[in-house]
Amino acid sequence: MRLLLTLLLLVTLSVAFPQPVPAPTDLVTECVTDPIGIDVSRPRLSWKITTDASGWHQTAHQVQVASTKVASSESVNREYTGLALQSNTHYYWRVRVWDRTRELG
Repeated sequence: MRLLLTLLLLVTLSVAFPQPVPAPTDLVTECVTDPIGIDVSRPRLSWKITTDASGWHQTAHQVQVASTKVASSESVNREYTGLALQSNTHYYWRVRVWDRTRELG
């Protein structure tokens, strides 16, 4: 009975106080934040994960200029693999990340 009450309390606490959702921050392109111009057709992209969730680990990411999900724990200097970028064009990008159990972003 004591074990059942303990489990019930833990489940209730986990629902009442959910872990914060990790979010990609500090997005950079070719090691520069908000570059005005770059001279490569497949720029390298980097980000950091901000979370207070203990043990959280990125297992996949999706850069949204391209829309393909890439299974990878890497987040530094990821080469852009989408359609060729055009000169004199503004591009914006964001990234979504996943862990083993849920979609985050």
